[in-house]
Amino acid sequence: MVTDLTQKIETLQAELIETDAIASGHRADFERECERTNKLLAELLKASAETMAAREKAALLEGKLSVLT
Repeated sequence: MVTDLTQKIETLQAELIETDAIASGHRADFERECERTNKLLAELLKASAETMAAREKAALLEGKLSVLT
């Protein structure tokens, strides 16, 4: 009976090591995707600000054009 329990413990320890390795890989994937998401969000915010500035400039130029015509 002790031998069976010792074998079971060793099996569970081996499974735990394997599970930890898998979890580490998933954690690395998660961190990589978080970084990618942050970069994409920064690009989106920059593009949004540039779009807003371009719309404001277009509205200003349309106003000046309407005054001239």
